[in-house]
Amino acid sequence: MLAPPPAFLRGAPQLHRIDRIRPLHHHALEENRMTATPHTPPENIADRVLALALGLAHAEKELQTVTSGQVDAIVDLDGNPYLLRPAQEKLRRNEARLQTLLDSGCDLIMAISHGGLILSQSLAVRRVLGYGPAELVGKIFFDFVHDDDLPQVYSGFHNVISGFLAEATMEFRHKTHDGSYRMLEATVSKLRDASTAICVLTCRDMTRRQQAQEEAARREATLAEAALAKDRLLAMLSHELRTPLTPALLGIQALEEDERFAEAKPTLAMIRRNIEIQARLLEALLDFNHIIHGKLQIKLESVDAHAAVHNALAICQSEIAARQIAVSLDLRAVENHVCAGSTELQQILWILIKNAVKFSEHGSVVEITSSNAEPGRLTLHVSDHGIGIEPALLPLVFDAFQQGDTSMQQRYGGLGLGLFIAKGLAEAQGGALTAESEGCGKGAIFHLALKIAQAVQPPKPIAKSMPNPLRILLVEDHAETRAVLSQLLERRGHTVFPAQDTASALQLAETREVELLISDIGLPDGTGYDLMKRLRLMRPSLAGIALSGFGMRSDMAQSREAGFAQHLVKPVNLESLQSAIQGIHHKPKVSKAGRLSLKPSSGVKKARHQIVVSMSTKRNCPI
Repeated sequence: MLAPPPAFLRGAPQLHRIDRIRPLHHHALEENRMTATPHTPPENIADRVLALALGLAHAEKELQTVTSGQVDAIVDLDGNPYLLRPAQEKLRRNEARLQTLLDSGCDLIMAISHGGLILSQSLAVRRVLGYGPAELVGKIFFDFVHDDDLPQVYSGFHNVISGFLAEATMEFRHKTHDGSYRMLEATVSKLRDASTAICVLTCRDMTRRQQAQEEAARREATLAEAALAKDRLLAMLSHELRTPLTPALLGIQALEEDERFAEAKPTLAMIRRNIEIQARLLEALLDFNHIIHGKLQIKLESVDAHAAVHNALAICQSEIAARQIAVSLDLRAVENHVCAGSTELQQILWILIKNAVKFSEHGSVVEITSSNAEPGRLTLHVSDHGIGIEPALLPLVFDAFQQGDTSMQQRYGGLGLGLFIAKGLAEAQGGALTAESEGCGKGAIFHLALKIAQAVQPPKPIAKSMPNPLRILLVEDHAETRAVLSQLLERRGHTVFPAQDTASALQLAETREVELLISDIGLPDGTGYDLMKRLRLMRPSLAGIALSGFGMRSDMAQSREAGFAQHLVKPVNLESLQSAIQGIHHKPKVSKAGRLSLKPSSGVKKARHQIVVSMSTKRNCPI
């Protein structure tokens, strides 16, 4: 305990840590104490007066120094420091500022003894937990912790107090003033003062974070629902738009086969081509949706890239001929098999060739080359000498709905999705699609790079002879599609039993011997999936082809699970349907022993064969 201060400092506030300390000198007083005695007067009055004058001058100088603000405290002859009033006020202001900062923070702070006694608390305790400014002081902290959280709180304090950890972080429930509990995230550490046994607990209310997380989860769920609704809308829109295209396309094909309309064949071809374009636009919209949601899934296999180029050129032949474009091919790459999806690669090439033709002048040249410039990769180059790409637009050429200015859109049409889809398909196959152009009027070059794959031995081709006539159950609720499709199938020698819904289809199956089901998926009284499953219970050997306006991969997978061998997306042309029928008709069967066999069907001519798959092996060998 400090000695009492001198008379002129009595009543000073409590002492604090001193940074600037100045010793108080009493030279004159000390000299008098050393040189004079109470019984011995000074030798002469002049020396006495001089000594007093010097002492007063020195004391005045000391007083001026003390009151100038340069000294925070004085020290008496016994070494005791005393804080001067200006320093006291300054310290009080600093303490008040520090307390304001602590009370203004979002985190609540407690000083807790090693025994768990709460020594002090910040004002945030009232805001978060509802307790008064000093209501928790003097109480045991652990009494306010939820019983289930006590073990981890005890452990955290023990590790810090024992010195195992400099600080410990924990989450626990703290009782509030109204008796409820709030989840806190806390950090406990020792007070950085070796002379005290105090822990500092800093807590943050997790309620807002939990509310934010819940709000984010709700937003994410809302967005997911909106995305799902959009997917359903696109699927339904695609189905509704594709359904009327099917009878139109099949009707055009029927007219093309009729010799009475030989003179109208160019017009019919034009109509057919535009119907197919509409179908491809629908496919583009669905592919766009899959790409932006990262749902694009491609079955990779070894594909002959050069053959894919020729196939894409055949698809674009009408556009090439209409614009009198000369195509220059230089497919010199030695390693020409790539790891890709056959359909997706052909779609990319179709987009690139179609764009090159569309943006070229009449009579110009489109060049397609291949190279193995990079090890392990094949690069296909599609170049034209058309309108080119402005340097400012080149970085945007693969963006969705990007078509340059309005005049470009009006002149060339389209949705502006082709290159976006092509790039997404390329990247989904582990490849890359890039573009370059020297500017307007100087053409453009697109480079498609894909990984090299080992060439595979192609399967033995199936004879292209017309398949034997089949007894077909055709289920289609769209009357026009059902009528024209029945007519075309009957022209090819098949016997067709048309039905408009599940109930009529089941009645026909009970009274007719059918070998093949061709069914729409969306039916008025059920689905084609359910119909196929029920018919397979009646006739395990029945093969099936699904026709649907729903063309997402999930729809195709569901068709396979139901037992359909093929899933054809509307609008369906007769060539693809005939190819599917022929593929099913020539596919060998799997016997119970797992050996390939062909079994004549009962009630049908011996020359005709029926596909049979035993129930025990149908999962491994879908028909």
